[in-house]
Amino acid sequence: MTATETLTSNERVLGADPLVELRESQGVEGQDGYVPEQPGGIGEEDMVVLVLPYIKTAREGVLRLGELLQKYGTYEMNGIGFADNDDVWWLRDSRGASLAGAASARGMLCGYREPVQPR
Repeated sequence: MTATETLTSNERVLGADPLVELRESQGVEGQDGYVPEQPGGIGEEDMVVLVLPYIKTAREGVLRLGELLQKYGTYEMNGIGFADNDDVWWLRDSRGASLAGAASARGMLCGYREPVQPR
């Protein structure tokens, strides 16, 4: 598993699917106007420790990270490589919580709410 490649997007895409950023609580709990903290999504510094100890193959890595990104979202966009003796996969996490795709020479894994189609 690689560290990550930082990706970027444009404001229109982020407007449709914003990144999952930490928002600190506002006000005092129990009082009118209180807004609780919103946890942020996972980031590149979290990915290796949340994935690598739990997988045996590159494909398992793509599936595990995809599930984590779907559940928690991310506060940044990344490309992540996974490799084993038989396969190399590249997962591209392009938006906050609803689109990612992974590809290898053997096929595509598409995830989240909107599949990615090869061109």
